[in-house]
Amino acid sequence: MDYKGKVGEEGYIEVCINGNKIGIVFVLPSKTPGKLDIIFFDSKTRKAVSLRSVTELINLLCKKNVQLEEIKNIVERVGYLLRKLELELRVGG
Repeated sequence: MDYKGKVGEEGYIEVCINGNKIGIVFVLPSKTPGKLDIIFFDSKTRKAVSLRSVTELINLLCKKNVQLEEIKNIVERVGYLLRKLELELRVGG
């Protein structure tokens, strides 16, 4: 799995399999105050999907044939970004 960007400084994680980027996971503040969004952008179809939970992200990555260890790394990083943004929203809001 290749990750680009510094997690915590950038709100995204590039998802690659065998060096080929299959998509990007974004963790961003929602348009609804106090909420956060998880968005998967598929590099092949050029479409974005808003996910309601980390569980939906895991299911999507499984459908894309991402290896279990890679899914664990992505979920760990998404969790970090969610916690960081939640803290920033509390402090800033």
